[in-house]
Order: sequence, then structure tokens, then C-alpha cells
Amino acid sequence: RDCSLQRRNQKVVEETPAPLLPAATRQALIDAAVRLTAAANYRSAGTVEFLYDAERDDFFFLEVNTRLQVEHGITEQVTGVDLVEWMVRGAAGDFAFLVGFEAKPVGASIQVRLYAEDPAQDYRPSSGRLVGVSFPEGPRVDSWIAAGTEVSSWYDPMLAKLIVTAPTRDAAVQAMQDALDATSIAGIETNLDWLRTVVRSPVFTSGEVSTRALANIAYTPRSIRVLAGGASTTVQDYPGRLGLWDVGVPPSGPMDALAFRLGNRLLGNAEDTAGLEITAAGPTLLFNAATRICLTGADFGAVVDGTLVSSYEPIDIAAGQILKIGRVAGGGMRGYIAIAGGLDVPLFLGSRSAFTLGEFGGHAGRAVMTGDTLHL
Repeated sequence: RDCSLQRRNQKVVEETPAPLLPAATRQALIDAAVRLTAAANYRSAGTVEFLYDAERDDFFFLEVNTRLQVEHGITEQVTGVDLVEWMVRGAAGDFAFLVGFEAKPVGASIQVRLYAEDPAQDYRPSSGRLVGVSFPEGPRVDSWIAAGTEVSSWYDPMLAKLIVTAPTRDAAVQAMQDALDATSIAGIETNLDWLRTVVRSPVFTSGEVSTRALANIAYTPRSIRVLAGGASTTVQDYPGRLGLWDVGVPPSGPMDALAFRLGNRLLGNAEDTAGLEITAAGPTLLFNAATRICLTGADFGAVVDGTLVSSYEPIDIAAGQILKIGRVAGGGMRGYIAIAGGLDVPLFLGSRSAFTLGEFGGHAGRAVMTGDTLHL
């Protein structure tokens, strides 16, 4: 297995067989691992790790892990072996499965680790409630999460392992790209979008991987970082959640539907595109990507990088600019931020609107808070 692609010296992408490794070197690695474990009379699940110098075509011993590795699944995929079963049976003294067994790996398998972390902020761990989780059919998914799962800040941030297998490496790379595109995790920030960039990078698709390769991958998230949440800033859409009053679910949606719809119209958005509703005092938002916005509703004295901006007209925002919404002035209590293309939040009961009392919809079922990331 090749486990070179790492961040903070922790593996993120693993694959088997190791790409661009000469056949003679591969066999020498296997022989060295067998000699080492045989010398220790070790018989259980385990991994011998080596450092490989591609320029010299030479390798050096690193360590032995006398246990299952996180990436053991890709070995299972190409060998058809259930390593967990073998480990348990071996612990009971049953090694009958080894009689006549000969490893004949077939195909290529790739694994990525989905983490609750923000790659745009030096991989800072994130926590909170997941409001939407969806994995595609086909790939192997080893996970513990579902919509409604509370992700703690006290443990390892791994959410899932996504594994694809195909006859060739090129086919496996394409399968992983497709699998990540079809995966959705909403409610907290994850490395999902970053992984989509990684598996399309030339360094990965070519197989020229190294332990420092990820540091050179350019990643620009299409997102907004919430620097301050304001009094109550929520995601809303029009017309909201209709026809559910009889079961206690209000329509939610924008309080001033006309102002909200005008913002979307001025940007050329569809009428039901999700945006932000501001109450009394607004948020401070850092835009990680260039976009266009429109402010409507009450006057909040909004500024972009300190320059006052007008309402009811499109405003071009460059990547890195900060929008600061102040306190309401004059009539009304609510204002709106429409964004070209809208906010990427999942539907819940037919709407993207936040119902904060019910703790569902919108972003994480609540008003946005300092530290949140909103995706475009």
C-alpha cells in the first residue's frame, strides 16, 4: 500500500498497489517484511512500513504496526481477504485459513479519509450536528455518521472511509472522483471539497505522490467564513415549508418575502434560491471565493472592506473581501443577503429554510455562528 499523501503527518489518501513502484523493488519490500515478522515469530494482522526513495529506488525500514491499519480495507478489496476475521480466528488459535492460501491481488483500490475539519484553516477540527449525510451506491463506505449525528470535538475527527476498487488505477481514480462528487455531508465543515481537489490534482492522477505533495496543492474553497454571526442570521428560501402546519411545522421562509425575492431577481437567481435573513444586527462574513451579492430589506449600513455599499443592486465581491452588516437603521427589522447561485444547504421537508425552534433546516438547524462555514 502507498500512504504517502498526508497532512500534518497523518494519512489522508491511501492506495494499493503502490503506483510507479518497480516490480523488483515491490518484491524486495515484501520479502523484507516477511523476514522481519518471521524473525519475531509474529502471526496476526499487522503492517511493516518503509520509506521509499524514488530517486535512488531504495527503501528504508520505518516501523511495524502490530494491529489493523485504518487503510486495511484496500488490501481486503484487492485480495478478497477479511483481515478482521483472520485476526479474530488467529487469536483463537485457528490458522486453518492459511493452508494453501496464496495472495493474488487483483485490480486497484483507493481510500480517502473524510474528516470533520477545515482545510482552509490549517485543518482545524470542526464539531456540531450533521444535518445531511449521503453516500453513493457502489463504493465501500466504512462510517459511523448519519443525519442528526453530533460530532464531538474531543475525539479523532474521522467521519468515514470511502473506498473504491477497479480493474486499473486509472479506473479507480475516476471512480473516486465520481464517488466524492456524489457524496454530501452538511452541517459542519469537512474536508470533502478539498478531497475532490486532491483526487483531481496532477500529482495524484500521475501517481507521483510524496509525503509533502499535499502542501503544494492549490485549494480555494467556494465558501463564506462567518467571522461574527450577528443577532440572528439564518438561511431562508421562498416560499419555505408549506402544507405542514397541521403537524406543527411552520412554513418558515423569509419574513419579508418580497424583499427576499427581489434580491434573487436582481442577481438572476431562481425564486427559491437560498439566502440569508438578518434580524436587528447583522453578521461579518469573509468570502473565500469571488461572487456577486445583493442586499435588500431594511438598511443595515453594510460595508465591504470598510466601504459603504448600496442595497437593491448587485455587488461584486472578490475572494478575501469582508462584508460587515451593522445594526438596523430606520424602518423594519430584517434584511437579506442574496448570493449568486445561492447557498449550498440540503433540503429538509422540501425547504432549505431554518426553523430554529425545531432545530432543523438551514445551516445546522440554527442561526449561523462565529466560526461557521457556508458553502456556495
